[in-house]
Amino acid sequence: MTHEIGRELPGGSVLLIAASPFRDDCPWVYELALDVFRGIGTDDRTSKEALNRLEHVFVATMEHPIMRDVLRGRDRFTDPELMIITMHRAIQNTRDQLLRRSNSADERVTSGWTEERLTGLREMWEDGKTASQIAEALGNVSRNAVIGKALRLGLISRPKPEGSEEG
Repeated sequence: MTHEIGRELPGGSVLLIAASPFRDDCPWVYELALDVFRGIGTDDRTSKEALNRLEHVFVATMEHPIMRDVLRGRDRFTDPELMIITMHRAIQNTRDQLLRRSNSADERVTSGWTEERLTGLREMWEDGKTASQIAEALGNVSRNAVIGKALRLGLISRPKPEGSEEG
């Protein structure tokens, strides 16, 4: 739903709407989303950095089992997984808006997720590779981008590998 709304609202609005349910239980996430929203239109580089911080903190927060339990216990989070996916889509939507603005009109902007890279991501995910290992194998993509894309693709969450520093 956020991808349809995002085409009608000004930059960053979808992100702020998606972050609003987290305002009471995860105020740090909402504040970071607000920083991105306030920065859009002033300095794209700062906005991109703020968006990267937001994505990193959001993923770390949502991967924590205590936070998942907290959100499941709230009436406004009838489906925490859907809220998490919605937030990831809003982050990607905002990133896409910033990319479109920062590139000249004649340059074609792509997300970098070609069919070949998506196939590689799916295969490595199913083979049990960590997000860091997948990011390294794909190249030019962060661990958080791999996690976000896996969530958006609906890939099944896996338990943290023994001795892993991820998560």
